[in-house]
Amino acid sequence: MKTKLPLFLILVLIGSIQITAQDVIFKRNGELVNAKILNQIGSGISYRYYDNRDSLTYYISTSVIDSIIYQSGAKDIFTKSDVDDSPSLQPLIPVYRHNLIGVDLADILLFSKIGVSYEYLPGKMTVGFKISFEKDLKNPYYYDPNYSNNGFTNWNLQLGVDFYIFPPRTFRLGAGLHYVFAQYNHSYYTGSTYVSTIKDAHDIMLTFFGFYNLDKNWAINLGFDIPLLNRSYEYSSLGGIKCEIMYNF
Repeated sequence: MKTKLPLFLILVLIGSIQITAQDVIFKRNGELVNAKILNQIGSGISYRYYDNRDSLTYYISTSVIDSIIYQSGAKDIFTKSDVDDSPSLQPLIPVYRHNLIGVDLADILLFSKIGVSYEYLPGKMTVGFKISFEKDLKNPYYYDPNYSNNGFTNWNLQLGVDFYIFPPRTFRLGAGLHYVFAQYNHSYYTGSTYVSTIKDAHDIMLTFFGFYNLDKNWAINLGFDIPLLNRSYEYSSLGGIKCEIMYNF
């Protein structure tokens, strides 16, 4: 017995050190949650798991909390006056804001274009209103000036609506319909004379995408565009793969 008592005291001491090394949430049902408390939101607490088992932040209502012991040793006790009807646990992160601004990396790396966009998602963020602009940085047929330049789109402006299939969370799927204003090179020969003119074009673009939040501010939007009215080669540089890096603000 004499040898077991010091061992028991050592285990208790180690256990107490482990508990106080993080914030501990004591639920009314007896469950303990080792956490890192972030802040209080209304009548609830936002926290992350102490062992970093995932990158999510959770919200717990004070209605299910008996007390919290903080890493510093301070303690909060929640009485019946703190109880409300909020849900006991739900993910909060990413904290979605309603504005997205992006740069298309696929345009830069694959198509020698610069593409930027802005999207506003009102309300429950199941619908987004988007405007994007693309500008070719060089003529894709620059190496042969005598080659027909059909297919060289100088720039295009897209206005449209995106529909998000999933509610706001880390990963979402979506589809969009956009009206396109474009300007392209139209080149041809008349006898022995080479003629190059600038023409306007209009199209409707169908887009499909997967939207993934890297954290609460940064996201990646990976998808592809399909022109619906463009059935010729004259401005075929419309559409294609998109890989947008987006900032959520």
